[in-house]
Amino acid sequence: MKKSLAFFLTLFTCLILGSCKEEGCTDPTASNFSYSAEKDNGTCKFNGCTDERALNYDDFAQEDDGSCIFPASIRFFAHRNTIEDWQHFMAIEVNESFIGNINDFCVDKYADCLTECDYATQIDLVPGIHFYRYYEIKQVGTTEFDTVYTGQLKSINLFSGECKGVMIQ
Repeated sequence: MKKSLAFFLTLFTCLILGSCKEEGCTDPTASNFSYSAEKDNGTCKFNGCTDERALNYDDFAQEDDGSCIFPASIRFFAHRNTIEDWQHFMAIEVNESFIGNINDFCVDKYADCLTECDYATQIDLVPGIHFYRYYEIKQVGTTEFDTVYTGQLKSINLFSGECKGVMIQ
């Protein structure tokens, strides 16, 4: 009899006073959102990229969900035989924008991103497919330049955090 009375008192309290609402996370953007929760109890958790070096860093994320995207890089080098003398240089274009010149070669067959070279030019990009080409330029006067050769438009696919070396030959 006491159990029945306690049950009915609890039921009466819930129905009349509304204090038996299920508690949980009521934010639908949270990773632990509860469809049945009627009252938010402050336990919502938000997933996202928690690495500050990433392009998509989320300051509000509490748990890393593996979605971080890091810049990718292309590093351009000239082959020993490509730049004939001090009057020649390579102008590099990526996605139809000029990114820099190569005035001299690094070393023969050099095309990575780890070793330092004063004569390389590098750009950081978002991961994906990018297009590049080079122009061989010759200085013919103090302020005069001629385009000797225009390289073929090429594509390169970069992944998150990757650096690829490209040898201009």
